[in-house]
Amino acid sequence: MISKVGAAQMFSTVGLDGLKVLGISSVEESEGGYRNRLFFYMPEGRHGFFAGLGGKPGKFQRLNWAPADSDLFSESEVDLPEVYKTISQLITLYGGEAQSSKVEGALRQAGQQAALSVLEIIQNWKGRMVAIGRFDGEETLSFPSRDGAVVIPAFSMLLAIDGIAPAL
Repeated sequence: MISKVGAAQMFSTVGLDGLKVLGISSVEESEGGYRNRLFFYMPEGRHGFFAGLGGKPGKFQRLNWAPADSDLFSESEVDLPEVYKTISQLITLYGGEAQSSKVEGALRQAGQQAALSVLEIIQNWKGRMVAIGRFDGEETLSFPSRDGAVVIPAFSMLLAIDGIAPAL
């Protein structure tokens, strides 16, 4: 499929052609835990999947929501309509306009029995997203698998998404 359009066109569509520097760091904090960062340098601006990261970088706005014993805190802007636009462009590139229309039609119908429009949720999922998590040191969750069971620590999670309520 890539040879049909070419890797350069695919990299441009997903936004990789604008990425000049990628930085990753993990710094141990004096109180314990780590501060992890991921940095994308795109001097001409973000497009493709990177446009889904929302607006300009900034300070955390909702750090005060996280209890002191949180194991995970993530806050970012999210622009799911931009991600959907990129996916639609890729489908059109590789499958044609008819395939892209077919996918959009399926998304319009998905969720109708529950009176939800998946496409409307995608189109409205644009704003700040916060995830806060805490892992339990004693309790576990077990999931069946072919090789027995997968066991992970039990956890509690808060997920907040600004601007999604009208679609729900």
